[in-house]
Amino acid sequence: MFKVRQKQFLQFDTYIGESFRKRMEAFLQEKYPSEVASLPREHLKGFVEDGIRCAGRFAIEMEDDTARFLEMLLLLGLDFDENPDYVWTRSMLESPEPASDRLDKVFETLQFDNA
Repeated sequence: MFKVRQKQFLQFDTYIGESFRKRMEAFLQEKYPSEVASLPREHLKGFVEDGIRCAGRFAIEMEDDTARFLEMLLLLGLDFDENPDYVWTRSMLESPEPASDRLDKVFETLQFDNA
């Protein structure tokens, strides 16, 4: 039987987190090249790290859902839930529905508002 030490587990966890962050950075760079191009690399890294933490506060944990949440943050700003124009998103994101359904509602409403 194999035994994984705490230090090994933490190293693996760090590697997974770093890999996830890099995939999220690449997603934003690919989907929003002009918006992301103006950000220095360290700012993009910080934005993604802050966004992942923020997604966690809304129980958004799956990679696809986190990517959509980061997309929303890029479009609305990190303080979206304090911005009077977007404060309505908080109630949608805090509902007990699955994260993908909550994000669908936010995106549908944003598309409607932007029409």
